[in-house]
Amino acid sequence: MSAETDKASAALLEFMSAMKEWENKFAPLYKQDGALVHAGQAKIELQAIYEKYLTKRERKYGRMAGPSVGWPPEFDPDAEKIVATQSVDDRKVIFETLWTHPTAVPTYTTQHRFTMVCKHGEWRLDRKEEYSSHQGKWTGRVL
Repeated sequence: MSAETDKASAALLEFMSAMKEWENKFAPLYKQDGALVHAGQAKIELQAIYEKYLTKRERKYGRMAGPSVGWPPEFDPDAEKIVATQSVDDRKVIFETLWTHPTAVPTYTTQHRFTMVCKHGEWRLDRKEEYSSHQGKWTGRVL
């Protein structure tokens, strides 16, 4: 991988770590007290993560509409392994990953594709897709 691809990969993994930490913090709180009690603080902390790691564009759907958490965390650098890298150009890299459920028996694996974009020297996540074997194509996932 090139130095820029390494930077894009590092930014993606940092985002996944931040999201895992956020979800691990709020999942037990939501379970204990209900989502409404903690939704305000969860949204504030999620917004900070989004501002740091995602491209700046309107996202009408997704976690910001109503910060949801679950288990296992949707983003987990320990469960998600990069299996392919495609450098589209100097400012765009696509990573294909395999996410393996941490406790499922039998093992459950999902294919994801993350598009990273570099603007003003910063790599940011622009989109996430999941491969649908049923449809035979990549489908968009909300961030």
